[in-house]
Amino acid sequence: MSESTVASSATGQTWDYKLLSIHARHNDKLEETLKELGGQGWELVFVSEEAANEFRLILKKPLA
Repeated sequence: MSESTVASSATGQTWDYKLLSIHARHNDKLEETLKELGGQGWELVFVSEEAANEFRLILKKPLA
């Protein structure tokens, strides 16, 4: 599952946010996913383990 939304901060910076749920049995899969998203400009803001091996990620990146 992946969702994306846009928000502005008090400084006028506009952010794009992504909500993502991933199933990762091993840390390697989670790390690989984070490296891929980081390469696309996404910054991890929050992560939680919703259930065994199910992670919910919130990421953001500035809009140009």
